[in-house]
This record gives sequence, structure tokens and C-alpha cells, in this order.
Amino acid sequence: MKITQEDGSELEVFTAEEIEAKIEEAKKDLVPKDELEKLKKEYEEKEPTDKEINFAKLRKQKTQAELDKEEKEKELEDFKKSQEEKIEGLRKEMSQKELDEDIAKMTDDEEEAKKIKFYFDKLSAGEDASKRKEILTSAYRLAVPEATIPNFLSASGAGSKPTSKKEINPDIISTFASAEFKKSKSK
Repeated sequence: MKITQEDGSELEVFTAEEIEAKIEEAKKDLVPKDELEKLKKEYEEKEPTDKEINFAKLRKQKTQAELDKEEKEKELEDFKKSQEEKIEGLRKEMSQKELDEDIAKMTDDEEEAKKIKFYFDKLSAGEDASKRKEILTSAYRLAVPEATIPNFLSASGAGSKPTSKKEINPDIISTFASAEFKKSKSK
């Protein structure tokens, strides 16, 4: 039965008996709970088809291949990192050996060698290796101001004796002075 509302729209209305009849009709279309459980069991016990098995294998292989790839990439990165660390260690070791050899060529005195090494370490902090010879020369001049610069360090190839501190690169002296000032302030 249909009723017209005040706004002109129609509304379908059912009696209690009609509602009960519709509910019973809907229940007929529903699968009973025990039958639903039976169907679930059958599905779980059913042998998978070849197609299902193949798709499952493909998914598993793809996943395993991705995991293998990630593992190999990680191993490669670790190997690269370890090789880079070894190379850097060798570079530092070679550089240190060269420095020790150069200092040994400069002086036979152990105390002077320690001073040169001390000044070199202070002056070379944060500097690149391209200025090594200049820094080593300045370190030598600071450690042994009265001595002649060894031939292998001088630019002309002949030994030269500094006449004053002005011959030492002023940038290097200011770098050293500021480092010493900061060091004394922190104590």
C-alpha cells in the first residue's frame, strides 16, 4: 500500500504480516550456518589446482628473488665500505711513512723530530695534502728556526736559511697561533 505525504512524495507502507513474509522470503535465500561451515571445510580440504600451485610458486619465487637481491646488494655495499676503509687506511699509513721519512731526512735529532712532527700536526689540521710540503717546511722553520731548510723541501733545490720569521707563511703562523690560543683558553 502507498501513502502520499504532505510534500507530495509517495511512501510505500507494509503491514506486520507483509513484513514477516518478506523476512521469511529473505531467509530462504540465506545459506544455513551449518551448511556454511561445511562449505568452508570442503574448501580448506580441497586439493589446489595446478594453476593455483603455479601462482603460489611464482609469488614465492618472486619474493625470494627480491630478498636475495636485497641481501646481495647489502653484501656489496658492506664489501665496498670495507674496501674503502682499507684503502683510506693504506693512504694514511703511506702518508705517515712519507712524513716520517721526510722528517728523518731533515734531522737526526730525536727532539727536533718530535718538534717538527708536533708543529706539522698543528699546522696541517684541516688542510689538504696538496699543501703538505709547504706545511712541513713551515713546521721545520718553527721547530728549528736557526737551521737551513733541507734541499728536498726548498723550492730552488738548494738549502736556504731563513733570516726572519717573516719568511714563514703568515697564514700558517696565524692558524697555529689561533690554535694555540684556543688550547690555552680551554685549560
